[in-house]
Amino acid sequence: MFLLLPLILAVLYTFSWVKSTIFEEDSSFTVQGIEQDISVTFDEFGVPSIDANSDLDAFFAMGFLHAKDRMWQMEVQRRMGKGETAEIFGRSSLSQDIWMRTLGLHAVAEASWENYDDDFKAAMEAFSAGYNSWLAQTDQLPVEFSLFNVEPKPWTPVDSIVIGKLFSLMLSFNLSRELDVVRAMSLLPEQHFRSLYPDIPQAHISTSIAEQTTLDIENNYVQLQAQRFGKQKDLGSNGWVVSGEHTTSGAPILANDPHLGIELPSMWYAAKIKGDKINSAGMTFPGLPFVIFGKNEDIAWGGANFTIDKQDIVLHEFNPNSPNQYASSTGWKPLDIEVQQIHIKSEFPDALRTKQPPYELFIARTESGPIIDYAPGSLNGMSLKWTALDANDLSLKALLQLNYAKDWHSFRNALSHLVSPSLNVFYADRAGNIGMSASGLIPIRKVGQGKVPVPNTQFEWTGYVPWEEMPYIYNPPEGFIANANENYLPTSYPYFVGSDWAEPTRANRIKSILKQRIDKGEKVDAEFNRVMQLDVVDDNVRHLQRILTEQYGFNPEQTIRKGFLTWDGDMSSDSPYPALYVSFIEHLREELVRPHFKLVGKGSVLDNRVSSLVSRVEAGTLLRLLEEEPYWCIKQPAQQQQACITVVNSAFDKAQAELTKLVGSNPDNWRWSEIVSREYTHRPLGDMEALKSSFKTYISGDGTPHTINVANYRFDEDEGYIQNAGATFRHVFELTPDISYHFINSTGQSGHIYSAHYADMMSMMRTNTLINSTESKSQYTLNLRPAE
Repeated sequence: MFLLLPLILAVLYTFSWVKSTIFEEDSSFTVQGIEQDISVTFDEFGVPSIDANSDLDAFFAMGFLHAKDRMWQMEVQRRMGKGETAEIFGRSSLSQDIWMRTLGLHAVAEASWENYDDDFKAAMEAFSAGYNSWLAQTDQLPVEFSLFNVEPKPWTPVDSIVIGKLFSLMLSFNLSRELDVVRAMSLLPEQHFRSLYPDIPQAHISTSIAEQTTLDIENNYVQLQAQRFGKQKDLGSNGWVVSGEHTTSGAPILANDPHLGIELPSMWYAAKIKGDKINSAGMTFPGLPFVIFGKNEDIAWGGANFTIDKQDIVLHEFNPNSPNQYASSTGWKPLDIEVQQIHIKSEFPDALRTKQPPYELFIARTESGPIIDYAPGSLNGMSLKWTALDANDLSLKALLQLNYAKDWHSFRNALSHLVSPSLNVFYADRAGNIGMSASGLIPIRKVGQGKVPVPNTQFEWTGYVPWEEMPYIYNPPEGFIANANENYLPTSYPYFVGSDWAEPTRANRIKSILKQRIDKGEKVDAEFNRVMQLDVVDDNVRHLQRILTEQYGFNPEQTIRKGFLTWDGDMSSDSPYPALYVSFIEHLREELVRPHFKLVGKGSVLDNRVSSLVSRVEAGTLLRLLEEEPYWCIKQPAQQQQACITVVNSAFDKAQAELTKLVGSNPDNWRWSEIVSREYTHRPLGDMEALKSSFKTYISGDGTPHTINVANYRFDEDEGYIQNAGATFRHVFELTPDISYHFINSTGQSGHIYSAHYADMMSMMRTNTLINSTESKSQYTLNLRPAE
């Protein structure tokens, strides 16, 4: 604590200075790089409206604003993509840097830049010029730059492409799933493995594959993903669009709420952007100059992850006589080997520490992609084939062109350029049309479906699904479209797309609510859709109750368990049942699934890997095991019913003991909203023990991974359940002539902790109190004038 005291004092002193220098009042700047005056008005929430006479000037202003409000966040993201975070955060960030440099996102971004067209390049260059203009004139760098002794470098268009690659990486889970599969192969009996992974063909079950994987790579990658999404895999986004035939205004309504890891500040930045052609409003991504999800004068659009299997692990054999060669179907080929140095900052206080030597990283690449577990002298390795590592990935062009789309045809044409991330993009227009289009490249494989690693001698992507055959829905007879990352493709669809779909619980709930309303002949409005986004009924509860009562005759004596069996699954209920249910499911995983994994040393790296595998078994899968495969309880068929009752009772016992430890033995105090907290953490200050009380914010949580108002969480024995992923913004569009737009961001617009807009939307996000963009009031203006 003594060594941390100077840092704490520095933080307090610096913030007192920063508080007095944040620009949130009328101001004017004379800048190089624009053609005409630009006016930016900010509303009471710090949301800017850019009014420029050209699109390039508008993009310049966007760069200026992102630098003004989110410079530290962008710096961290840029360094993350380049693998340069250990330079400022120390050895704790080394594994992340190794992973990012191995992937080579920055090198791929440089190659992609050369393939973009001139119009796209001009937009990115204008944005970079705006960022650098703010950087050149400001004397108020965010406090983090001083604390970590970082000098920001000018922004480049390649940095923006790296940001896009990181966005794609956040939404790509196939590598994680393949690593899960190969590890589970070696740790579970065959019958149980098949039960958890029923889509894996029998011919592919081989523990020899697992023996080739590197456990450190598995754990590092899984840990990085968990930081963003939590441990459970069923987390994505909600989106739906309702035809005007079923709305009170007669205009379509589109609602959307993307689900990702919760961050402070939010990963999104709301803005209105007007130039000579562009006129869009919605959520931008700091580092990119255009709206990702939003609206223009003619259409509105939102998105949800379309879980294409776009990442494959390829197994390689290296030449024992010449280890810099790998086997291919045509003979030995040379590895492309590069040695990079990763600089590591000494631990605090660095002035009193021995300077850390650079970490020497050997990176090997094959024709299929980088070797993700390379070690000089090894005889085998795994490479990653991923659509986003292709220099012809021009996905940002697609996202830019969405801002200019006028109708279904131009909307689809824009999406045809999207490679990764793969998205289901919702659509509504002022003419009354609704739709949803899948997007992103779907690989066609020579061998297999990419569910397990394939030897390089057999591996090949022979092409991609033609754009004309990509799935879409347009003006369906049901009068609405909804998706929550579930598989909506007909069995007749001729191509394999993927197998990492979310369980359909959320999607079914959305569709059920809309269908019931429509079947009654009742119209919906924007308010109805806003309230829907807050729905926290988990339909898995009813399923569990049916299994327990109808299949197992579960008739507990305890009053609380009896009451649980009649509860309606509403997580907002003022009763002990929501908390009991969540804790029960957590312990059911341990009681039902964990015992079947091979025993490993407690606390070992492999034990942590087993814990990760168990935690990723979804609630719906647990219910299927109880309902259809009771051998998970015990092998002897005659004893299975009683054994499953024993497992259920044990999970209930442990859940009740856990809740008693957290909040006492009185069930009246077991309120889910009191036990789960939504955690917003500043990176990295919120992770420092001495500072976390100032740089972590908690508000009441709600929901589960399977409710519309989704929540993913981790468990802490002292603090209870901590929600670390969920909706990162919400918006509702009504496609009236002026397109009504209501939205809320998860935290606030500013990345400056003393700004009034650092977290002013946080409580509104919890209640989904949406901001009406047409009624917002101007609070101050920022003017940019061209230099003479």
